[in-house]
Amino acid sequence: MCGLAAVADWALRELGLPRLVLHIEPWNTASVRVAERVGFRREGMREGWLRIGDERRDVLVFALSRGVREAARRASPARRPDTSRAPGHDRATGMH
Repeated sequence: MCGLAAVADWALRELGLPRLVLHIEPWNTASVRVAERVGFRREGMREGWLRIGDERRDVLVFALSRGVREAARRASPARRPDTSRAPGHDRATGMH
C-alpha cells in the first residue's frame, strides 16, 4: 500500500471524513498516477490557484469519497512486492 492510500484510508475510516481533495500541479504526472491508482477522480483544474513566490500556477483537482475508496480497495487488493527473486536474495535465510 502506498503512503497516499494509507493516509486516505485513515482519514476516511478513522477520522470519518466523507471526502478528500488533492491539488496537483499538471506537470507532476507521477502524483497524478498515484492519485488515480488510489481511486481519486479528476474533477477539473483551478487556474492560478497555487502561489509560489510571485508566480501563480494551475493545479489539477482530484477528489475521493469513502464509497469510491472502498470500491477501489475491493477491486485491487494490496500487493506486496515479491523480493524473493531479487538479485542477491537468499531463499534459505531470507536475507539479501
